[in-house]
Amino acid sequence: MIRDAMREFYEYYYSSPDFKMWRDEFVSEIYACLTSNIGIREDLIVTELCDVMSRKQFRGLRIESRKTHSRSTSGVQFDYIGKQTVKELADMVIVSIVTFNREILFLKTAFVQNKKAPKDNKISTWGIDQKQLFLLKNFPKFAGVSGIFNNEKVSSIFNKGKISFLNLSNTLGNFGLFDTNGEMIFLTAKNTFCNQNASGNISFDSIRNAAAFSAPAANYYHSYHNNCRRCYKDCFDDYMGYFTSLSNLDYMPFFNNYSYALDVHEVVKDLTFFNIGEPSSILGKVIDEKLYNFTGYLLFSAFGHKLNENHFNYNENTNDFWEGGINIILNHLELSKQYYG
Repeated sequence: MIRDAMREFYEYYYSSPDFKMWRDEFVSEIYACLTSNIGIREDLIVTELCDVMSRKQFRGLRIESRKTHSRSTSGVQFDYIGKQTVKELADMVIVSIVTFNREILFLKTAFVQNKKAPKDNKISTWGIDQKQLFLLKNFPKFAGVSGIFNNEKVSSIFNKGKISFLNLSNTLGNFGLFDTNGEMIFLTAKNTFCNQNASGNISFDSIRNAAAFSAPAANYYHSYHNNCRRCYKDCFDDYMGYFTSLSNLDYMPFFNNYSYALDVHEVVKDLTFFNIGEPSSILGKVIDEKLYNFTGYLLFSAFGHKLNENHFNYNENTNDFWEGGINIILNHLELSKQYYG
């Protein structure tokens, strides 16, 4: 199954000129959205962006989004250097799913906080809230206090309301940075921390200089192949043969997690190669049960379907089951032709 899925992705997506053309058109729509809305509030920019990132489809790849309505943000309480504090979890969640015959091969989740650069700055800089950065970089044990967490279903997922995610790849927490020219930069919370100055500001120049020497945050192929040794060798040989060369080591799909995207083109490329976010399931094996279950809850609440159900059955009339002010982006790829819809 895994080898067939890799062949399908390589032929019809990774090396497809038509897929590249589709991505370029998608990028143009995002640029048009950002340039026309850069003057409005951050939360409204995010809403407009998510509207553009919806009802997008190429063969078995489909992207949808939903905005949950809220009277309050989804706040969480955690220990910040010895003191209890409350911060918003995120304003966007990206859920990426790869399935084959509707069986989940990969499931990744990215919590994203978006920031807009001040328009009067000559150099693009963003002020970063240090408490929220601490949360998104470390994901310390936290308790939900508002928004989506005011629900018994969420409490049942976690022990006494306390939540803890592994964040093995350091890519679960992220920042999306909107520039005044309509550009967007995407980077992990850890790299945001490492590139900020003493005042807690981060500039485009510091991000660009650091990204030039960056490598993928993680490669999971060796660690999580849970089949027999012969299958491992065959699949690994296929994977390396399809996706790696001296020119494209930076963009191996599925197994890498990228920590910098310097413009919208890179954001869309990383998204559609499934290299954004922390994995909770790899090759069908759940490696973070808490994150896996919480992601499933988010999808059910926003779209009305559960994990392993047909994610193409997007129900526009689905009622929100919770309020949280979070935009949910579902990025789903089904690699079996019979389920393209």
